[in-house]
Amino acid sequence: MVDSPVPYLMSDLLAALQSMMGKLDKPEKAAPFLKLKARIEELKSDPRYAFMFSGMLVSDSFVEVLNRFFRLRDDGKPIAIVDLSGVPSDIVKLVVGVLCRLAFDFAQWSMNVGRPPLVIVCEEAHRYVPALHLDENNVTRGILERIAKEGRKYGVCLGLVSQRPSDLSESVLSQCGTVLSMRMNNERDQNFVRAAMPEGARSSSTPSRPCATGNALSPERAWPCRCGWRSILWNPSGDRPRMTRSLPKPGASRRSSMVS
Repeated sequence: MVDSPVPYLMSDLLAALQSMMGKLDKPEKAAPFLKLKARIEELKSDPRYAFMFSGMLVSDSFVEVLNRFFRLRDDGKPIAIVDLSGVPSDIVKLVVGVLCRLAFDFAQWSMNVGRPPLVIVCEEAHRYVPALHLDENNVTRGILERIAKEGRKYGVCLGLVSQRPSDLSESVLSQCGTVLSMRMNNERDQNFVRAAMPEGARSSSTPSRPCATGNALSPERAWPCRCGWRSILWNPSGDRPRMTRSLPKPGASRRSSMVS
């Protein structure tokens, strides 16, 4: 039996709550229902959740969602980038978990239909798969750990990108077959990368040696090797600012400003 979600209308849920409150024999028992109903009404009026409670007619667009998300018809663009910057911070982990669960289930159900393999890359992975002692109730860690352990036989690979590898889940990291280490200054992170190296490579190289921008250390074989990337054609929005370009040129008039 496939564990498939059952869709429902929010209006039907509110009507069911109203019906259940009408069947109560004591008014004080309706307090939990009133609290839940007020919470749902608050979410419906929040503009950040307008994509869920827009009041538009319900239509089945799941096929188009799968086509866009998994690039079934890629038109020469096989990479899908999911921008979660506009998602409220209190549900962003839940959204990531739903997307990863969707990818895993889709790969599991379509094993024998000639589907190409999937690669899921999580930026800032320490937010979604933290170590158990850092966040015991993380809702995303379970599905990502399952992808790391079982995803290979279904054609799903997982890539984790993080500035703090020592904060990642050990269960997921033990399944990573390739480690690319860029420049790190934290001793905990350096010790973690050193522990991930093969025994024959630990004495010949160390992740504490500085790497130039765009270079990384790949400690996967008996002798670690350095690799690099070409310059990208566009800079991300988080690129570091050029402070010297903002300074006034010699001889130019300087304006003083006061901060109250």
